[in-house]
Amino acid sequence: MCKSTFLVFAVFLPFVALSEPTPTVGRLMNEPASVFDLGMLRLRQSNAEDWAPALQEKIQDLQLIPTSNGVVYDWNKNEISIGAYFEGMPTEKDCERVLRLYRDIISPFRRSPGAEDFAVGMLAHFFSHINYSTGAQSKGHEKELVGLMRFTVGIEEPDKIDPTHDALMRALSKGSGAKMFCTLTYFDDVASFTKFGFE
Repeated sequence: MCKSTFLVFAVFLPFVALSEPTPTVGRLMNEPASVFDLGMLRLRQSNAEDWAPALQEKIQDLQLIPTSNGVVYDWNKNEISIGAYFEGMPTEKDCERVLRLYRDIISPFRRSPGAEDFAVGMLAHFFSHINYSTGAQSKGHEKELVGLMRFTVGIEEPDKIDPTHDALMRALSKGSGAKMFCTLTYFDDVASFTKFGFE
């Protein structure tokens, strides 16, 4: 038994030793990730695993079905969009209610008296090294970084699809319902609305 195992290992050893990453994988291995990349990854994970599910728990009375969530950096606008998206009946009242709940879930100490700097620091901490600090971020930098964040909730009307249509027609009809997006920044209290497909 031992000899046969050694023989198999010896036969395949040259192939294992000669294996190496392809040029594409090698190029990716040599591409450094920044602390900004790390922060975006952490925001995405927190949004998907914590914030969006917590939001869904709080809005069950609205009969909104979650469809997606995401965190995206817009290079041209220099904005970080943190969003949760739903299917349901889009109204300004519901959209704004969900949006304010969402922002409070993401930053629970934002409105706590005397805790403003702490709340800002908690969000800015997503963009820091783990277990140590280089001292590169001051309170001014933290506030600037959090100021880039835009919290967005989108609600899209259920698709108006005729079940008698063939598969191609149903696919082309998808996304035909009215859509509403409402947005707040961290520091502002007036929501903005963008609407598509309303008559």
